[in-house]
Amino acid sequence: MSNARTIADLAAVTATATELNALDGVTATTTELNFVDGVTSAIQTQLDAKQASDAQLTDIAGLTPTDGNFIVADGSNFVTESGATARTSLGLSIGSDVQAYDANLTSFVSTFTLPTTDGTSGQVLVTNGSGTVSFASLSSPITSTSTKLYGGDSVSAPGDSSVVLGPGIGTSTTNQNVNVIGYLAAQSVGSNFDNSVVIGSVAGQNINAGSQVVIGHQAVKNGTVTGSGNVVIGDDGGKSLTSGASNVFIGKEAGSENATGNYNIAIGELTDCTENYNVVIGHRAGANSTNTFAGTGNTYIGSFAGDQGNDSADYNICIGYQTKTDTTAYTKKYVIGYNFRGDANSQTISIGDNTAYIYNRFGSSSSWSRVSDERVKKDFSNCDLGLNFIEELEPVKYRFRAISEIDPSLVSEGAVDRSDLDSYYLGFKAQNVQAVAEKYGTHDYGIVSETDSTGRLGMSYEQLITPLVQAVKELSEKVNSLQAQIDAMGG
Repeated sequence: MSNARTIADLAAVTATATELNALDGVTATTTELNFVDGVTSAIQTQLDAKQASDAQLTDIAGLTPTDGNFIVADGSNFVTESGATARTSLGLSIGSDVQAYDANLTSFVSTFTLPTTDGTSGQVLVTNGSGTVSFASLSSPITSTSTKLYGGDSVSAPGDSSVVLGPGIGTSTTNQNVNVIGYLAAQSVGSNFDNSVVIGSVAGQNINAGSQVVIGHQAVKNGTVTGSGNVVIGDDGGKSLTSGASNVFIGKEAGSENATGNYNIAIGELTDCTENYNVVIGHRAGANSTNTFAGTGNTYIGSFAGDQGNDSADYNICIGYQTKTDTTAYTKKYVIGYNFRGDANSQTISIGDNTAYIYNRFGSSSSWSRVSDERVKKDFSNCDLGLNFIEELEPVKYRFRAISEIDPSLVSEGAVDRSDLDSYYLGFKAQNVQAVAEKYGTHDYGIVSETDSTGRLGMSYEQLITPLVQAVKELSEKVNSLQAQIDAMGG
């Protein structure tokens, strides 16, 4: 056994593992050796770390719980953070637009006094202009249901299947299937206003009949309308309608003077008609000097067609710019052309203009005529076509060819066979008449001329009348001469 001196001697030296093994009979480790000689071991490191954790836990234990705070580590201690600092610690950035919103919201809240309680259903926030915001009801809310849509000042609910929008509209729940849009549109309409469309300010007022289509400022606005089925499109159109029904007026002030007329069609600015069954198309067609006419069954087509005619003329036709009837109330007078009245009679057809025209009085003579007054002619001389010319003409009987039998260059596009190919006609060959006329030096009488771009020839049989009369006169002179010779012979 060792004594105290021997152990003290051992403390002054560094023992080896072999030596320690000899002392205690076990295998010594490096850790054991370190404890023996006073060197810091791994256990000491662990103890140091535990002391730091204890300090941090003391920090956490001393924190006061607050709503919105949370614990983060700053590398040395645990602390609490909130707001922008917390977002930064968490790596959550906030954009400039959100920052601006936050600033604006703060400014807004500090500028306005907001209501402290909620409003009622359908109300909106309004300001008094001085910073106080409150809930208020709309003065003219738009109401939508499964069967109607309506809204505007003083607008009551219309009937089902309706759309009514605008201030002062005057429909009611008795009017179904109506569509009304515009300031003061459809005011004072009656209970029979169903199935109608009115679009335009101050349009379609005082209507008490259904199936109307009215579009335009002040269209159909003056009278109490009891006639149904009118279509009026254009500012001030049909504004005098009352009992008139089933009319179609399209254009500014179209049909504006018609009050009681039915089944009329007027298309064009200032077109008009006041009785029944008229068709008037073109600027101021049928307008007359007083913007109206009272005739029935007239057809006026063209700008100013039928203008300045008689107010009560019936069943007339005017086609062309400024074609007219007359100041007298002629009936069944048909005028086609430019700026003229035609023949001054009923039951006539006139074609041309004020310079020259042809006409047919089909109610009496049924023949075509032209102006032939010597007071409008000059340079008279005897006809140079007479008996010799007539004798060389070749009257023929003929039928028309089928198109398949005609040179294609002479056939117009779209031409079809005549329906009377088997019928015979009496007449002349145009080439023969042309050759005979040229033989006698006449080229400009219009007896033969080209009819169209194909070069086909046409004839004026009327122009043969004068040579025939001349031929008869020449033949009569010969007969008279022969008769005189016979008489002289005592025959």
